[in-house]
Amino acid sequence: MKIALMSGAFVNAGDFLIEERCKSLLEANESVARVDIFKRNVSYDDKVDLLNAYDMIVFGGGPGFQKNIYPNKMPFVSDMDKITVPMAIMGWGWKGRGCSNADVYRRNAFLPSMFRFVERISGQSAHIGCRDWYTVNMLKESGISNTVMTGCPAWYRLDMIETLHLNENNFLTTPKPVIMISDPAFPRNMNYMRLLLKTIHTAYPQAQIKILLHRGITKHNKWLTEKQNQVSLQYEIDTISGSAAGFRLYDACNLHIGFRVHAHIYNVSMGNPSILLNEDARGSGVNDALGIRNVSVDKYLDKQLYSYFSYLEETDLMQYTRACENIKFYYGVMQRFISELVNP
Repeated sequence: MKIALMSGAFVNAGDFLIEERCKSLLEANESVARVDIFKRNVSYDDKVDLLNAYDMIVFGGGPGFQKNIYPNKMPFVSDMDKITVPMAIMGWGWKGRGCSNADVYRRNAFLPSMFRFVERISGQSAHIGCRDWYTVNMLKESGISNTVMTGCPAWYRLDMIETLHLNENNFLTTPKPVIMISDPAFPRNMNYMRLLLKTIHTAYPQAQIKILLHRGITKHNKWLTEKQNQVSLQYEIDTISGSAAGFRLYDACNLHIGFRVHAHIYNVSMGNPSILLNEDARGSGVNDALGIRNVSVDKYLDKQLYSYFSYLEETDLMQYTRACENIKFYYGVMQRFISELVNP
């Protein structure tokens, strides 16, 4: 079977991690011979025949369930009837500002064009693969009931999944831990970086701190690259945009704290403790599914973190042991979803 994987990876390193792991998950099934990547931010009206030459088109991962992503940000093809091969959604998530009942169960989550897109694929698939339970509930409220919670494809690092466990070389067992920080996705939260750095230095004065910029240097985070700030606030810095390769830098850390959902996911997927600072519903969706405590981004960030550090120390990082087991459980769900997809 040949699959056309529609990817949302353009700049952000996290999207490239999703792309890489979607491809690996699909190719791990013995029925899949080849997976080719197509970027979903361009129109394929002039390449319909090319898409129809595949056995299946899969929209893989990311916050795809947005009010008007099709055709506004994901043009795909203007006439869906021209696509004659099966289509599927694998591990898409809902992009909401919050996770209250009013957010999740609101009516008219999609504009008509987007609803027709989702409904068309729903009618072809046994199941729509969802990133978290908030997504499942939002879709059911919108009238899409054939859902399954597979988790985000990025949860699954195939070379470690069978033996995944809490990394014993963590920030509680290391005298001079390496703590890596991922930068905010939203510019409005850049002002919390100084507070975050101060809190980490106070709690763990021996720590070595490195900041990773997932979308590269922008006008909002440029101040972090200035030498005087690096010296006064005591951190190193690097950029990892444009591919998934930069995530390998996290392999050297004993703790991740930061704003990027996929920095959090990458670290948990390899057994590293990780504290996500939730900027929207995506973070809560991951944490609630895996059994990890949530931290909100607000003026009480430092107080939340001091409390969190105490909790982790007193429970001996128990929640991450549980998260590893949950990832292994949902990996079985993802495997069954893919098997059902490619062997209907």
